[in-house]
Amino acid sequence: MVRVGIAGIGYIAEEYIKLFTGGRIQGAVITALSSRKEAHMQEIKSRYALDAMLFADYEAMLRSGCIDMVMICTPHFYHPQMAVQAISQGIHTMIEKPVGVWPEELDALLNMPELTITPVVVKEPEPMEALVQDAAGPEETAPDAPAGAGEFPVSIEETGVFTPEEAAEPAEE
Repeated sequence: MVRVGIAGIGYIAEEYIKLFTGGRIQGAVITALSSRKEAHMQEIKSRYALDAMLFADYEAMLRSGCIDMVMICTPHFYHPQMAVQAISQGIHTMIEKPVGVWPEELDALLNMPELTITPVVVKEPEPMEALVQDAAGPEETAPDAPAGAGEFPVSIEETGVFTPEEAAEPAEE
């Protein structure tokens, strides 16, 4: 089981949390949340009955050993720096669009020797519903959904980032 931490707990992060708690993403479990808004994290943890550690400090979450992957859902200008921090520590990283705001911010990220880019889904912009249509296949995709929206991975190993063995391992408590 891939242990996932989510950084930034706003609207987009909550949409991902709904995918996890609704059973739409298999082979992964949310084990940590990171936000400067501690009361909001606690509210989200309670609302979705998450068994997750809460971190007011993103770097502490990365060092905690309780995540294998981080989903960066913070304001756009933080994305490159946060991704560099996670990748430098060997943590698989998903960055919500856009990857960054200014091209010069991306240099450190794109020039990392450990960086491997694996595009999973590209979706612009709202509504999120088109992205999360029933993964049974393209016939289930909304008429105005982008190409590939019905192919949203339903298991973490379908992304090709984790091996089936990694996704099948039980999460450590």
